Amino acid sequence: TKKMSTKQKYNFVQQTAGDTFLETEFGLELNDSPIDISAYAIKAEFRKDNNNGEVVHTATVGNGITVINALQGEFKIDEFLMPEEAGIYPYDIEFTLPGGQIRTYLFGVLDLTEDITA
Repeated sequence: TKKMSTKQKYNFVQQTAGDTFLETEFGLELNDSPIDISAYAIKAEFRKDNNNGEVVHTATVGNGITVINALQGEFKIDEFLMPEEAGIYPYDIEFTLPGGQIRTYLFGVLDLTEDITA
C-alpha cells in the first residue's frame, strides 16, 4: 500500500499496452495517522499524452475504485483493460471531502510500451 499525506507523484511501473492494469492499493494519512475516507468521493482519470488529452479511463468509488478500509484511508484502483496504444498516460486522483473541498493528493504517469504479441 502506497501512503500519501500531501500531493505526491507516483509513476506506475511500465506496463504493456492492451494488457490488464494490475490493481494498486493506496492509503491516505495525515501526520502518520490514517484519514477516514468514509464520506469522501474519489475519482481518478487517465489521459492520453498530456493533462489536457483525451480521457481514456475514469474510475470512481464503486466503478473502478474500491475502498478497502475507509477508517484506515485505504483504497485501490481496480484492474482495467489498458489502452491499446503505447504512450504516456498522465493521471491524478481527486478527493472530494464532506464539506465540498476538493484535494488532488496523487498524480503521475502510466507508461505503456508497445505490445508485440497480437
